[in-house]
Amino acid sequence: MCAAARSWGLFGLVGAGRTELLESIFSLHSERLEGAVFVGGQPVRFASPADAIAAGLVLAPEDRKHDGLVLEMSVGANASLASLSRVLRFGLVDTARETAHVKPFLDRFRVKTPSLDQRIRKLSGGNQQKVLFRRFQSLLALGLMVLVLSLLSDNFLTPDNGWNILRQISVNACLSIGMTLVILSGGIDLSVGAILALSGAVAAGVLKNGGHLGTGAFLGMPMPVWITLILALIFIVVTTRTRFGRHLYAVGGNERAAFLTGLDVNRIKIAVYALAGVAGLLVTARLDSAQPNAGLGYELDSIAAVVIGGTSLSGGRGSITGTLLGCLIIGVLNNGLFLLNVSPFWQQVIKGGVILLAVATDRMNARNREF
Repeated sequence: MCAAARSWGLFGLVGAGRTELLESIFSLHSERLEGAVFVGGQPVRFASPADAIAAGLVLAPEDRKHDGLVLEMSVGANASLASLSRVLRFGLVDTARETAHVKPFLDRFRVKTPSLDQRIRKLSGGNQQKVLFRRFQSLLALGLMVLVLSLLSDNFLTPDNGWNILRQISVNACLSIGMTLVILSGGIDLSVGAILALSGAVAAGVLKNGGHLGTGAFLGMPMPVWITLILALIFIVVTTRTRFGRHLYAVGGNERAAFLTGLDVNRIKIAVYALAGVAGLLVTARLDSAQPNAGLGYELDSIAAVVIGGTSLSGGRGSITGTLLGCLIIGVLNNGLFLLNVSPFWQQVIKGGVILLAVATDRMNARNREF
């Protein structure tokens, strides 16, 4: 029992059970808890950390790095993670409200940081240059690829071929947006091709004039490109300005810390996997029919685009804009290899090599971020 305005301490040797007792009260080991917990004189039993937090309890874990902090998120995002509802306006994160909400807390506990947006601590100038290079390495790779292919093929740098590339990458871009959410959450989805075919078959029974949606044009721009841009803008806002986006990065960056903060981890993961079939409508509309093998091979292109775009396979780090850039790199590579009459076998070999290079780069970046 703990009276108001009093602080109580729990002592014991390592292994005596002091940590397990507090975690059990917080619902982490509720199946082992015997007796009763009272809050405000009323008996309570929590089903999840969210219930405990709602009742006014807070658990300060011993291992802050693994249980308390999401290292890939900013100082401000970590501080407001458990109370995001207080900084929302019209469903979007209001940065001014967040600053006003977090700043007194940081001042009270004397947290020293140059900015609430700070993610990487105590960087030297050389390290900052490395971070800047990693941020733009995909753009540099795309520029180099365009330069080489334009020298090797006279048909590459033409307006018609440019629209053709954008039209071809539209389906993979829609799939890769969903894949980005999955990988950001710390998972991976190898069923996107099958889900795409399934969703396309279901959509075929609903869409009557889908061909106009997938093959038409509006203001001179192909409809698949419009759909991709609109979808990308929606999910850029979702991942950067909404509560769901913050929760997504938290789950991917440190699932246990997110759970201890009161997030519904399972619901978040189910939501991101459900988005993998968004491109089914677009494929069905383009083909004007549903085919069981419509998504064959998209798994490789989708994962490649996400990783090349800078999203970490460890989760919690990446962006939709980076994925779109990765899709463009894959599209330019596919188009260039086709124009150069490279055999399909070697196309897969080259694409696999690009993926291996991207994964190796991601692993190297991850090691550099550890501290």
